[in-house]
Amino acid sequence: NTYLQEFAARLRRDDISYQMKDKTQNIYEKDIVQDILAYLQIASGDKSRALWLRIINKPTRYISREVFSTLGGEVTLENLKEYYRGSTSSYSAEQRNALDLLERQLAYLRTASPFLAVQYIRRIIGYDNYLMERAHKSPRGRGNLEEDELILNWLCEEAKSFSTQKEWLKHRTEASVTEEKRDEVNSAQDGKFAKILLMTVHASKGLEFDRVWIPDCNEKVFPHGAMPDRESCEEERRIFYVAMTRAKKHLELLCLTGSRERPRLPSRFLNPLWKDYSSSSNISSNSHLSKYSSKASSTLSYSSSSSM
Repeated sequence: NTYLQEFAARLRRDDISYQMKDKTQNIYEKDIVQDILAYLQIASGDKSRALWLRIINKPTRYISREVFSTLGGEVTLENLKEYYRGSTSSYSAEQRNALDLLERQLAYLRTASPFLAVQYIRRIIGYDNYLMERAHKSPRGRGNLEEDELILNWLCEEAKSFSTQKEWLKHRTEASVTEEKRDEVNSAQDGKFAKILLMTVHASKGLEFDRVWIPDCNEKVFPHGAMPDRESCEEERRIFYVAMTRAKKHLELLCLTGSRERPRLPSRFLNPLWKDYSSSSNISSNSHLSKYSSKASSTLSYSSSSSM
């Protein structure tokens, strides 16, 4: 689950202990994140054939994968260009031009800050356009694109935390080791939970906790996607209710308000909760409901005696 992976990554970065009930993929292992980091590693001089194969046609440069089988284990821009110098066809000229452009792009990446480097790969090199074209060819289409954008936006925020690419790549390596150790600790705990427990709604069924936070209570998350039919929407509402009723004493529902350029809509499931709060007869005297708003988020809080 991408949302769990985001939270886990932020907790690891801030050295906050947590446990994840569901076994999920480390967000740094996501293909999209691997692609971006591969660009940075190649720009810093890494000659690994696997890294070049990962990014060479993202976006499309019409470089044949067969070329790499002739180059051995190490790849450089110079030996790639050398391969295409042997042909006089216009098609080979197009490929040489693409490699010349890539050389200039890698030169910029070599000196850019982590945040600017990610933005450059997305906008200038054309990685976002590549993802859009890929999504149009997929049965899931828009759903894939939304998840891709979510991961890339997280990656941009993550990049802001580091001064240099070397520092960021080192953190990425350490995060993988930390993840392995955390899994070992979790296995040895035999059900004893850390102070912060991350889980999906489905994994929370049958469990109760004093305090529960449900983040991202936004349209396209709760309910997921566009939700074209009423039946699907009501099933999502039931799942949302399951999540809420895990709280014994305190529940917080959080939603992103987004920005002027990229507004985010609160979940339609929050509307009846606000209506309940505006009617004092539905809420007990010792319940608490508050809302604050910024570019980041809005929050609803309930005590255990709140009407749900």
